Amino acid sequence: MEKIRTLKYHNEILLNTSLYKYLSLINDKSISKSIRDVVFDNFVQTTKPFLKDKDEAAVKKYMDEIRTPWQQQIDKTLKDGWMGIKNNLFVSSYTTFELFLNHLVSVYYRSFTKLYSDNEIKIPYSVAKDFKSQGELKDYFVNIHAENFSALDFGEKILYIKKTLKLNDDDIWNLNGKDYLADIHRRGKNITFEEPASGQTDFTGEISDDEYYLYINYLCSLIFKLSMYSKIKYNLDFEWIQNYSLYFSIADKGR
Repeated sequence: MEKIRTLKYHNEILLNTSLYKYLSLINDKSISKSIRDVVFDNFVQTTKPFLKDKDEAAVKKYMDEIRTPWQQQIDKTLKDGWMGIKNNLFVSSYTTFELFLNHLVSVYYRSFTKLYSDNEIKIPYSVAKDFKSQGELKDYFVNIHAENFSALDFGEKILYIKKTLKLNDDDIWNLNGKDYLADIHRRGKNITFEEPASGQTDFTGEISDDEYYLYINYLCSLIFKLSMYSKIKYNLDFEWIQNYSLYFSIADKGR
């Protein structure tokens, strides 16, 4: 039976978080000053050959006049660049979580044909004649339904997982007593389309550090808990730290 690749998707999001931590150093004053100085020096070296007067006094005057406005421009570029990095890492994590949902459902389809056996799908003869085994036929159906699921919008995917797969326990979807998925979906859409959602009045276009870490932690927890409850309810195994079953208590959970 195919395992849920929990660790793969969980670690991909954690990698984004590590990058976020390291790249956030761009906001450190000493580091940003060093960047400004290097960029300014490079700019001067590029433009100096085109000055009408190239003697030392003229070059110094030129540098003194442009230093402040140029460095202000660099500060703005660094700020905008950091916001872009932060948003891109957030969207990447959000996308990774959605890819995990597609993978999770695909594992369910491969494990429980009942999920799609009641749906009629006509197989063209030109396709059916090439099947050499029942396994190939099963793969065909699994791939069709997996593609159909991946085409659903985000809300429809969550509804399917909760209602059809019956992974609807509050313990799965709540972190510290709250479900953050709607907030995460809204922020992801805001970033992707650079506009507020319908009826939204608090759109700023930027995620704070606290929000970023909260949302990423929530997505990681969802990946683990959806996998764990799949093990508890349906005995679907998942990839995690070696011998994970020694550490997690699932015997007391009702199936």
